[in-house]
Amino acid sequence: MLIFLLTACEVMVGFPDISNYEGDYVKVNDEYFATPAGCMFNEDSSNEDDELLTIGTFIENDYLQICGNMSSGGINSSNQYSGDIDIYYFTVLSKTSMYIELDWTDSYSYLDFALFVIEETESEMILYQEGYNKPKYDSQTVYPGDYFLRVASSSGSSDYVLDITTD
Repeated sequence: MLIFLLTACEVMVGFPDISNYEGDYVKVNDEYFATPAGCMFNEDSSNEDDELLTIGTFIENDYLQICGNMSSGGINSSNQYSGDIDIYYFTVLSKTSMYIELDWTDSYSYLDFALFVIEETESEMILYQEGYNKPKYDSQTVYPGDYFLRVASSSGSSDYVLDITTD
């Protein structure tokens, strides 16, 4: 059972055919939810009004598919991401294995993901996948608590699909 929350977003439910929809969307089991661009967190120092997307609460046997877009990518001289960054916040209610897969459409772009656990006032990266091969996938045992998942592009822009599964 996935409890689905969006922060500061309008939600359109039940797209029977999303092939003509050109925005970001989230698929929870077989239902589609539009997520306006303002709901994605974009790490851009010139825009302080960006939003964090809260994707819900995970327990065992959950599945969530997020379809989004990286509008730009790059790595700056400090070896930090310099383009678009999408961040998804969620809570895990019980110990479970979490499987994450990231795939994208533009073969000349390179997307990465990282999973962080939030501990009091700090966060710790517990899973990271980068590089040129696609799709990227990995798994991690997660425990009750709060987490965020970061998707970023080290090069180029592209639409992407992020699958999160627990068992």
